[in-house]
Amino acid sequence: RATANTWGEYWMDNANTEMYEGYDLVTDLTVGYQTRRFEVALIIQNLFDQRYAVEAQKDLYGGHRYSPAAPRYALARFVFNF
Repeated sequence: RATANTWGEYWMDNANTEMYEGYDLVTDLTVGYQTRRFEVALIIQNLFDQRYAVEAQKDLYGGHRYSPAAPRYALARFVFNF
């Protein structure tokens, strides 16, 4: 399963004076195998290691604050049903 996420532009402050451009395409990938008894999967988040902010704000004094997204990372999942 592959998912692609986008986030459009939005206002950074309550006065609507400055916009954050959002981000275009962040792709997550899950590859796995499943039976009645178990499931195994490899999950890769931010597959292309895009750099973007998950939140952008402008304070009352004109300063900007950005919360960076996580870089590419992978994890494994194993589920056993009994």
